[in-house]
Amino acid sequence: FANVTLVGVMAADSALYFPDYRSPERTFQLITQVAGRAGRAQAPGDVVVQTYNPDHFAIQHAANQDYAAFYREEILNRKIAQFPPFSVFIRGLYTGEEREVLEAARRAGEACLSLLEQRGIEPLDVKQGPAPMAKRGGEYRSHVLIKLMRLPGLETVLDELYRILEEQDGEETESENTADVMAEL
Repeated sequence: FANVTLVGVMAADSALYFPDYRSPERTFQLITQVAGRAGRAQAPGDVVVQTYNPDHFAIQHAANQDYAAFYREEILNRKIAQFPPFSVFIRGLYTGEEREVLEAARRAGEACLSLLEQRGIEPLDVKQGPAPMAKRGGEYRSHVLIKLMRLPGLETVLDELYRILEEQDGEETESENTADVMAEL
């Protein structure tokens, strides 16, 4: 990128409006990464950032290339909202026929809540039903999403939750359901 002296980031704040707690981090990363492309050689570089939300902390800190300030503000926001790394998300995603995947998510959610109750763990949040992208590639998608406070010994419970989520992978249905189980630690 030696000859790049001008970089523009259009609608830099568009990622801020995604329903994802990582949106500010992704916005900050995009702007700082793209800005790093300008002026790498002897010629100085300029960066133009177009945004509808110039006062957002991710935009401000990216414009100033201030990672430490961004981190301090973002980690505080995550602590207040109980998002990772202060909590854990676990999700089972089921794909297949509409009725079967909704039923798989319902069964998985009930089984997970039963296990958590047995272990004396109160989830911070539980959502089950159609996934945000409810249909993709002709297949229906349904999920169960559980948010847990990070506690000592949680790894053992997570292993049990993974097993429960994977057991709903078409075991009791005739369709070709598949499960995608993931956690954000």
